[in-house]
Amino acid sequence: MSTSSAIRDGRFEVRFNDNYTEATVTIYPPEPGGKPVSADAIVKRFRELGVTYGIRESAIREAVHSVQLGQDPLTFVAAQGVLPVDGMDGVIHFRIPPEILTRPLPKNRFGQVDWFAIEPERFVEAGQELACIVPPSAGTPGKTLIWPIRVIEAKPGKPADLRPGPCVRVSEDGFHFYATTEGVAELQGSRLGVRAFSRVHHTLRGGLHRFAHGAAIVGDTIGAWIVSGNFLSLRGRALNSLLRVNGDLYLHSAIGCKIVVTGDLYVDGTLNNCQVDIRGKILGGPDSQIVGGSICAQSGIQIQQLGSPMGTPTEVMVSSGRYNQVRAQEIEEELAMCESNIESIYRALKPFSTLRLRALPEEKQTLVQKLQDQLQALEEHQRMLYGERRSLSISRPESVHATIQVAGTSYPGVRIEIGNAITVLGTPAENCRFYVPFGENRVRSASLKMEQEKVLAV
Repeated sequence: MSTSSAIRDGRFEVRFNDNYTEATVTIYPPEPGGKPVSADAIVKRFRELGVTYGIRESAIREAVHSVQLGQDPLTFVAAQGVLPVDGMDGVIHFRIPPEILTRPLPKNRFGQVDWFAIEPERFVEAGQELACIVPPSAGTPGKTLIWPIRVIEAKPGKPADLRPGPCVRVSEDGFHFYATTEGVAELQGSRLGVRAFSRVHHTLRGGLHRFAHGAAIVGDTIGAWIVSGNFLSLRGRALNSLLRVNGDLYLHSAIGCKIVVTGDLYVDGTLNNCQVDIRGKILGGPDSQIVGGSICAQSGIQIQQLGSPMGTPTEVMVSSGRYNQVRAQEIEEELAMCESNIESIYRALKPFSTLRLRALPEEKQTLVQKLQDQLQALEEHQRMLYGERRSLSISRPESVHATIQVAGTSYPGVRIEIGNAITVLGTPAENCRFYVPFGENRVRSASLKMEQEKVLAV
């Protein structure tokens, strides 16, 4: 008895993608003698499945014609609806290259920012645009192939991640970033900010110069009164000037200056015949020296040379008392100015006190709002000053644990005061640390190399 197997005809399979916007067909060739798949059969099957549009009949006919006996199955896109197009992500266009914005600011020998070595490209002016954002697009929705036709939502683009940092404002639409002051632009993560300060390339001669956020002055400072917030950095000489810094001061050399600093003082050259009061410490470079004058630092002094071979009278102190006295006097002056300004603003606002703000013309509303903001800021500053004055009035002299370190020579004629202990050098001292041991009231010195102590005469 003989057996025979049936000859297999060609066949096809239809597959839809996940959202039914596209269909593929796989055609399997027949065995020799079998019937091939027809294009009409494939189109008919799509109609049976509810596909009402998007059938690619020419592609189907071409595929059916190209399938040959003995070949592998052929898969192709046989029907296509409207594919959803995902939205584009938001894009940030920086006006300064991001590789520059993210670069760390250069440092000087003290490990602090070198304000004179910053790339010119990073400097910005008030009102300058720093970046703009192209918002993300919503994308284009798609449609299914089969009935009932459904809309397939597209994925919207992701918004650009950029936030304003210090001294940066954003436009009302949220797409434009502007500097509110001059300074150096920085990008830290997704925060775009400006480190605010002023650059001065010329010499300052005489007069009062105020820098709210700090300043870097390339030229000399001669007979000038400088009041600076955050920091002050001087590349040139400071001659017979008054320097008041609410932060750190960096200078090369100063002659005949009065200096008051709430932070630290960094000096590369000479402090010559200056009166200096520092809440922090004095740090000197390898060519630094203090010659003449009266220097007081609350947190210690590190310098290369102290005094001069000619025995120039020089006074150095580590104490909190003198700075507190200077600050107390400043507080009284600031309070008097605050009270005067507050009184002036109250007088300016008095005509509007009985009127509704919204009833005023727009320009008057703006003026009144500005005066009210200034008044609020002044009153807050006044409260802060009262609190600081109260703290100073009840503060007690603190024990002084800071030291005076001289890497080079300390010359005779130098008066050293640490806390309540005082000594005057009678002989040169090399590479010494001057300090007051705990529980004692006299200045001792120790070699910075050998740490050998000797009691100095009071």
